[in-house]
Amino acid sequence: MAQAAAIKNKSQVDQQGFAFEAVEALLDFAFTQQKLKRIIAHSPEDRVASIRILEKLGMQQIARMKIC
Repeated sequence: MAQAAAIKNKSQVDQQGFAFEAVEALLDFAFTQQKLKRIIAHSPEDRVASIRILEKLGMQQIARMKIC
């Protein structure tokens, strides 16, 4: 099992593709070098841009978690 987290503050780098490139590189490393079979991502529903990045990279929503 592997785990990674990203916390980003609003800044001048928004919408410049850095998050996409970072997640793309992480997924490539996880699948090719670490030979992982499945990646699970968590993102709050209000983080639309984060969800869009995950979908653009081929990830699919399979469940929603309810946080109490």
